[in-house]
This record gives sequence, structure tokens and C-alpha cells, in this order.
Amino acid sequence: MKLRTDRMRVLSIVILVFGLATVAAAKAPDWVKSPPVDSRYYSGVGSAAVIPGSTAHIENARQAALAAIAAQIQVNISAEVMSSIMESGDELAESFRRNIQSSTQAQLEGYEQVGQHSEGGTYYAYYRLSKAKYAEIQAEKRRKASELALSFYREYESSLAAGEPARALNNLIRALESMDAYIPEGLKSRIDGEDVFLSNVFTQKIQSLLDQVEIIADPKVLKVKAGEALKDGGFRVVLSGAAMKNVSLLLESNGSGNELGQAPVTDGSGRASLRTVRIRDAKKIQNIRAELLLQGEKKGGALLYPALLSALNKPAGTMVLQVSGPVIYMTVTETYGGKEPTVKRVEPALKDILTKAGFSFGEDLAAADFMMEVTADAREGSQVHTLFTSFADLNVSVTSMSSGNEIYKKGLNRVKGIDLDFEKAQLKALEAIGEKVQSEIAGELIKALK
Repeated sequence: MKLRTDRMRVLSIVILVFGLATVAAAKAPDWVKSPPVDSRYYSGVGSAAVIPGSTAHIENARQAALAAIAAQIQVNISAEVMSSIMESGDELAESFRRNIQSSTQAQLEGYEQVGQHSEGGTYYAYYRLSKAKYAEIQAEKRRKASELALSFYREYESSLAAGEPARALNNLIRALESMDAYIPEGLKSRIDGEDVFLSNVFTQKIQSLLDQVEIIADPKVLKVKAGEALKDGGFRVVLSGAAMKNVSLLLESNGSGNELGQAPVTDGSGRASLRTVRIRDAKKIQNIRAELLLQGEKKGGALLYPALLSALNKPAGTMVLQVSGPVIYMTVTETYGGKEPTVKRVEPALKDILTKAGFSFGEDLAAADFMMEVTADAREGSQVHTLFTSFADLNVSVTSMSSGNEIYKKGLNRVKGIDLDFEKAQLKALEAIGEKVQSEIAGELIKALK
């Protein structure tokens, strides 16, 4: 009996010790609520909801901790850099500030994980980065960035001397990109025996080249049909009279719905074709504006140099478009009781909506873009006392002259007209057809023609 009692006591002690150990293990470390402060380190604690069956929460917590570290690293923004950004508007300046934070986090190296903890469905991660190690890494990276930027600058000088302005421009942009992480603080180096801020020198040189660039519409005024591509239109890009090849243009149009396609690129003669641009708006006078699109200007992410490129004044050119609508060859047969009305009801309604949409009408079928055949016929219906009812039918068919295919077909049947005799009732039915053309057919017809 005594032996059994002793065993029970031992078992109770084991259970008690195990329970205390479990409680101790479950207790959150102090750093979860209060990250330690150590002047030698940047410290960050991140947390994320635990995702059952996944390890994504571990990476999410790590990124949150690194973001906390990045927020403690002071980035001194060069006054000259910020001034040029501010001139381009608050939105660009705010985007630049946000990207500085993201860029700093992306550049972090040498950090270490100090602890991790899970509690209540939340995962915690504690990271730290030695300030001395960070300073050492950054000094080496600045040195390498400076060397790479200067190598591109030397290539810029060689390209300029060789009469290759487009290549010279791209080398300057690559120089700026290579020191992207150090743009805010203004990376310094020696050029021509002087200590200078590299980003300032590079952007000034880029602007100097841009000031010499001309974008010339070719031709200045182009006649085009709505719905067609600008087969013969283009822009020539020259720098001090020399053609610039392999440069991109950003297109804008004041026409509604015009398809501009991808940014055109200049060929060996410095000309960018507009053959992929299609004019959808039938407005008589429009324009196409082309602005030089710098390499890397539209890059996203945490990069900083695109903001500097966007802040520069870039050359542009404008082409005037004289737009005419597609030509329709129209035949209309409009009858009531076997005869034609003195004043047609359906044809004017059709021509009104099509003219407003930018289409024109021609008498030469060979020169037309579309052939439209319209038949409208009204017939007697019934009489009830002194009221006479008639009905009208409509058929519309449109054929594309380029393909020979019927692209639109529509019919309206038994549209009613009521009046004091059959003749007037038939004319009323034709009038009702004209109204339905505008209310029910106009939209889909114009869509088919465009």
C-alpha cells in the first residue's frame, strides 16, 4: 500500500512539473509586446495570422519585421533631388517618398532572426540588424554603385562622341538606374576633377539632350477615314538634325475611343510609324500627340529613378487629323399600297442617325465602304368603325464592300399605324417605322458599321 502511495506522489509531481513547463513554454517572450532597445541594433517585430497548412505567415511576419527595421533607418533626402520632384506635383512627390521606404526595405542585408513565437493563432518574428554591419554593407554598395554609374557615364561620353545620341541618352538613364537606391541622399563622386552629386549631373545631362530633340509629324496634316488605321502617318525624331533610332513615343489623342496601340519605336531612319493607330471617333478635326518615352520611365515597383525621368521636360510633336466618315451607298425602297410616298419617312431617319455618327453617303458603289439596302412597305389592315389600321414592315441589310460579307441584317414586322383612312394609316405606320429606326436600330447599326 505504501509503495502504491509513493508511486502516486511521484506521478503527481511529474504531471505538475510537465504542466509548469507547458505554461512556461506558452508564455510570450517580452519582445512580443516590447521590442528591446539596443543602441547597437535596428530591431523589428512582425506578426501575422497563422494560416493552417501553410507557411505563408512566417514570410508575412518576416516582411513586417523588416519593414519596422527599415522605418528606423533615416534616409537623408537631397534638397536638390526633392526640389525637382516637387515641381512635378504632389502626387509624384508622395509616390517618391513611399518608394524610398520600399527601396530601403528591399536593400536590407545582414539582418538576423533573434526569436519566434506562436500564440492565439498569431505568429511573431523578431529580427535585428547590426548598425555597424549595415553601415559597412552600405558603404561598399555605395562604392560599387558609384563605380557602375561612372562606367555608364563614360559610355555616354563615348556614344555622344561617336554621333549616337539615342545610345548616349540610354547610357545616362542606365547610369541613373544603377545608383537608384542612393538617389534620395545624392550619391557623390568626382567628375572632371570636381565632387558632384551624380543624380544631379545625370539628370542635367539628360535634360540637355532632350532640349535638342525634335519630334516632327510626318505629315503634319493627315486625311483619314474613321475606322481606318493611319497607314501613312508617322513621327520623325531627330537630335540636332541627326535621326534617333530605337526610341519609343508615348501617344495621346483628343478623339474618343481611338485605338492607339503600343508605343511606336523609331526605325533606322528615326521614323516611328502610326500604322497600328486606328481612328474610331468621327469628329472632323482631331490630333495625335507624340511625346518621347524615356527608357525605364514607366517602370513600377520600388524604383526611384523613374520619378526623376517623369519630372523632366520631354519633347513632343502633334499631327492634325482631318477625319471623314466611311461612305455608304444606300438604296431605299419605301412604299405604301404599292406606290411611293411623296415625302419619305424611313430614309431621312436612317440618314440622320448615320450622319450624326460621322458617316457620309455616296452615289458611286465602287467608291463606297458599305452598301445598305432598305425596304419599307406599308399595307392595309383592318377597320373598326371610323378608325383604319395599317401595318408596315422594314428590312435593312448592310454589306461590307471590302470583304463582300453581310455585316448587319435587321427586320421589323407589323408596325402599326392608325388614322381616319387606310392611306393615312399606312403613312402613319411608315412614320412609326422611322421612329423605331432611331430608338431600336440606331445603336446596333452604328456598332456594326464601326
